[in-house]
Amino acid sequence: MIGFFGFINNLNNNSQQPFVYNLNGIENNQELISTLKFIGNIQKGEKINTKKLYIQQEGFLTSVSRTIFNQDNRWNTKALIEHTMSKCFSLLDYYEKSKDSENLNFRFLINDLIQAQKGIENIKLTYIHDAKFSCDIITILQTITIKLKHIHNKFPELFENVKINPIENKDHFNDEKNEILIK
Repeated sequence: MIGFFGFINNLNNNSQQPFVYNLNGIENNQELISTLKFIGNIQKGEKINTKKLYIQQEGFLTSVSRTIFNQDNRWNTKALIEHTMSKCFSLLDYYEKSKDSENLNFRFLINDLIQAQKGIENIKLTYIHDAKFSCDIITILQTITIKLKHIHNKFPELFENVKINPIENKDHFNDEKNEILIK
């Protein structure tokens, strides 16, 4: 019996020191773009294993796995998103300052960022019961939209027939569909 209680005590001690996302994980532009595409493919109800970057379906087994064996949580997911967006914004700034605004990579990165918004919105819906987390995610989504609007104002040709969406706070928009359509 003592072995069992020692095992439970060890689990409790481990749960107090959760895994923290390694912010050095994105080492080059290819990894950044791959991570951005990965985020864009997240569906509602899916959780990210931030250590190995794979999808886990919401459910009891995932909860047990994320709590006991492969410790992970929504705050690590938020850190992954924030870090990816920071690196993405730096790369967008680089392309924006380069003389070749027609750079195909610039267009691809913009499209990947727009797709990532959808995945981030799905992450928000997965954790909708956590008001603080949802507000943090909404803030990230708003920051992405602001960045895209800034680039659009300088390079409208990069946004032909592209929708920038979604934003949860309708107070910022007049559009009934809660999205900005850039034509």
